[in-house]
Amino acid sequence: MRVLVGAWSWRGVAHALELRREGFAVTQADTPDDLLLLADGGGADAVLLWSDVPGTAAAGLVAPLAGRRPVLVLGCPGDGDEGAACYAAGAFAVLDRAGAAEVAARLRAAVMRRAGHTPPRIAFGGLVIDVMARTVTIPAGKVPLSPLQYQMVERLALASGTVVSRDALLDHLYGGEQEPSHRVLDTFLHDVRRRICAAGGQGSLIETVRGQGFRLARTTTPDLSLLAG
Repeated sequence: MRVLVGAWSWRGVAHALELRREGFAVTQADTPDDLLLLADGGGADAVLLWSDVPGTAAAGLVAPLAGRRPVLVLGCPGDGDEGAACYAAGAFAVLDRAGAAEVAARLRAAVMRRAGHTPPRIAFGGLVIDVMARTVTIPAGKVPLSPLQYQMVERLALASGTVVSRDALLDHLYGGEQEPSHRVLDTFLHDVRRRICAAGGQGSLIETVRGQGFRLARTTTPDLSLLAG
């Protein structure tokens, strides 16, 4: 998952580092304007910001962000006036203080529930993605993937069968920074399909929709109980 972090203070920078350690891809925004600009790219699954937003109230920044993705606000009590304003603007959680593990767990859960999945696993299109272990499994076994390949499959799974455009996928993988050409996606997906086949699955689990992008095929969802343990 990719998180867009408001990093205009040392606290934001520190949380960005902690989220990377928790396995997230992170895009840092140095100013509120940068945050809004990067959010328009569509690559982030969630937004994390502190309430000490320069030049404006936190709720004023939450409002334009919360419609498309979960927004978590740190640095103010949820039951105070500022916290209430953030909730009213659409924040899914407002916390005075929280450690990195709690923030990571809340972000993962919010992203998955928004996409219609129950944490900590996404089951769709013949694949099971464990977002904590960052693994992809088919009934025949685990599929060995690189970090970027895993991130791509996870993003497609969160889309639940809807098409993810090439631009959105590149934004998600690279955070709008030094993005390669669209052709790199074809290379990635060719290798992912090859690895799925090598693990005993079908490469057709990931479909290319000509002129639009990619999606997971709507095959029978695997029984999670068969993959437990």
